[in-house]
Amino acid sequence: CQFNYFDHASRPLSVSDNENNETTIKPPTSPLWANRTIRKIYFLHQRKAGGSSIRTYFRDVAQKYGWIWHADEGPKRPEIPQSDPTVLYVTHIRHPIDRAISHYKYEHRWDCGKLM
Repeated sequence: CQFNYFDHASRPLSVSDNENNETTIKPPTSPLWANRTIRKIYFLHQRKAGGSSIRTYFRDVAQKYGWIWHADEGPKRPEIPQSDPTVLYVTHIRHPIDRAISHYKYEHRWDCGKLM
């Protein structure tokens, strides 16, 4: 499992600025986001579910806009603020059979039998 987050102390995270030199993430499909400012994004990456593409996109956007990018790998993750309205939590899903097949093919790309 991989856990990524972006943070920028001086301004919220997004790709567009407003007249106050602030940036905001406002997904157009949800009225819940109409007046919400996001200062941190947590992305939980599930293996073999397309997360590498999402992670690469987030990393590229972070570099382009000067945001802080951090990635932790492994089962231990940093404490996550559960009720902070300025935090956006992102994950992704994939059909479980497709994911299992992808994982199987991935694991069998290399001959690991000699290691056991």
